[in-house]
Amino acid sequence: MATLDQRFSQSGGPMIETKIKEHLDFITHQVREGIGYDHILSIILLGGYGRGEGGVVRENHTEQVFNDYDLYIIVKDYIPITKHFRTLIQQIASHCSQAVGIEVDLFALKLSTYKKLPIGLMNYEAKYGSRIIFGAPELIQEMPDYNLSEIPLVEGTRLLLNRGALLIYCRALLFKKISLTKEEHRICIKYLFKAQLAMGDTLLLHHGLYSIPYIEKRQTIQSISQSYYPRFNELKACYLEAIHFKFDIDFSLYEDKSLQEWFGSLSELFLDYYVWFEAQRLSLPFSNINEYLNTILIHAQHQPLHKQLRNILINLRSFGCPRFYQFRWLIAYPREKLYALFPYLISNTWIEAIPVMKKLMGVKSSSYQELFDRFWLIWKRFS
Repeated sequence: MATLDQRFSQSGGPMIETKIKEHLDFITHQVREGIGYDHILSIILLGGYGRGEGGVVRENHTEQVFNDYDLYIIVKDYIPITKHFRTLIQQIASHCSQAVGIEVDLFALKLSTYKKLPIGLMNYEAKYGSRIIFGAPELIQEMPDYNLSEIPLVEGTRLLLNRGALLIYCRALLFKKISLTKEEHRICIKYLFKAQLAMGDTLLLHHGLYSIPYIEKRQTIQSISQSYYPRFNELKACYLEAIHFKFDIDFSLYEDKSLQEWFGSLSELFLDYYVWFEAQRLSLPFSNINEYLNTILIHAQHQPLHKQLRNILINLRSFGCPRFYQFRWLIAYPREKLYALFPYLISNTWIEAIPVMKKLMGVKSSSYQELFDRFWLIWKRFS
C-alpha cells in the first residue's frame, strides 16, 4: 500500500497527504479485488502525484486534491489483455473516480510488455518519475533504461496535440455558453495552464534540456537567455505562470479574468509555436497551418510501404473509404491527420478547412460543435 515516506504534493499539508494516501489505498484495493489478488505484480503511480508534485487546491481554509490519478497496473504474463479485460479496467477506474471524487486513469500492462516499453515522454517519466504503491519497489528497474537524447521530437508533437485538444474543448465551451458553471470555469483554467506547460516542456525537449520535476524545469527555463523560438520571452512568461499555478493552485485569482481573452491570446501563441516546432522537427520550411497540412500529407507518402498498408487498413476500418478527401490521406495514420487538423479547430480559420475536415472526420454538418464532437471522438481513440 502507499506510504507517507515520500510526499505526493509539493505544498500540501499533512491532512491532504493522508487523504491522498487513503485514496490510493482504496484504488489499490479495488484494483486487486477486481482483477484478482494473485494476478497483479505491481501498481505504479504516475504523473504529478507520482513524482511528488501533485496539485492541491486551497479554498475556504481547506485543501483538496486537484489532479487526476494515473496508474500503471502490471499483471502477470498469463493474464490476457482482451477487450473484456480492458472493459473491466475501465469499470474499476470509473468506480474509483466516483468514490474518491477525482478522475482515475488505469493502464494495464503485462510484465513482458512493461519490460519492452518504447522510449517516449510518458515512459521516460514512468521510469524516472513514478512511485510504486503496491508491489516490489525493484520492479521499476524492469523497465528499459532510457536516454533523454533519444526521445524523438514527435513526442513533443504528440504532447502539443493532446494539449491542443484541451484548448479545442475550451473553445467549444467558451463560445457556446453565455456563462460557465463554477466547475466549467475551473476546467477551462486547468486546461489553459496545461497548454502553457506543454509549450515550455516541448521547448526544453527541443533544446535537449528536458527534465521531470517542474522545480528543475523552472530553474532551467529561467537560465535560458535566448532561444531559437522568436517569441521565447512570451512563452517563458506563460510557462512560469503555469508552473506557479501548479504549485500554488488558487482559483480566486482568476475569478474576474476574461477566459475568452485569455483563450484568444494563448491560442494565437500556441499555434504560432506549434507551427515553429513542427518546422524544426520536420526540417521543412512552412509558416502557417495550411502549408503544414500539405507537409503532413507529403510526409505520409514517404513512409515505408508496410506502414502505408497498415495505415490504409486502420483508416478503412475506422472511417470508411468514401469519407476520404484524397487517397493520400488513406496512407496517413489517424494521429497524423489530427496533427494537421487540430490547429484549425483552435483558430478562427476553421471555416476554411470545413471541406477537408468534413470528409476526413466523416461528418455532414458544417457546425463547429459537430466537427468538435467528431474530432474529440477520434482524438480519444488515437491520441
